[in-house]
Amino acid sequence: MHSNSILIRDTACIEEILEGEIVLYCTKNSQAIYLNESAALIWQLINNKHTVSDIITLICDAYPEENNIQSDIYDTLNVLTQHGVIVYD
Repeated sequence: MHSNSILIRDTACIEEILEGEIVLYCTKNSQAIYLNESAALIWQLINNKHTVSDIITLICDAYPEENNIQSDIYDTLNVLTQHGVIVYD
């Protein structure tokens, strides 16, 4: 994963927002994925325009007091990639 890669959502995913959290339903593999509030924020920033670097900058600027946030973002992106709900352009 390169920091200048643009993230693209799988259009076959249906999302439902529940009190700041998101449940994704992937129609391709009939899989449901729960995203906590932090992961939901990352998901919402994936809009086929933002790069990995953009997302990291936006979240780090919004939560400057958080430690290891960059590592957490990469972990979340890796999980979303493993589930096939995002790809890198």
